Amino acid sequence: MPPHLHAYLSLYALARGITRASILRREIEHWYGDQCKIIKEDDLVEEIIKKIQFHIKGRQTLHPRMSLEELRETVLNDLERKGLCDEHIKKIMKEAG
Repeated sequence: MPPHLHAYLSLYALARGITRASILRREIEHWYGDQCKIIKEDDLVEEIIKKIQFHIKGRQTLHPRMSLEELRETVLNDLERKGLCDEHIKKIMKEAG
């Protein structure tokens, strides 16, 4: 977070007697409410699947020494590290190939 935003957020929270986390939580919930009406979770999962499939097709160029299984393991680790839920990870790995 840029320093000026952090400073203002801290000032605002202190002046209003609320936590910075509560401000961010409220804004994220508002953003989520707007976004999930526009873009469904399944659409986002499909976007990720297409990106992975594109990456797998180009693996010989990008990672000539990496086997398909090694690439799949790397993708799986990345998805887990990014905090995706198990349900989404399973679907992505199954459909990505």
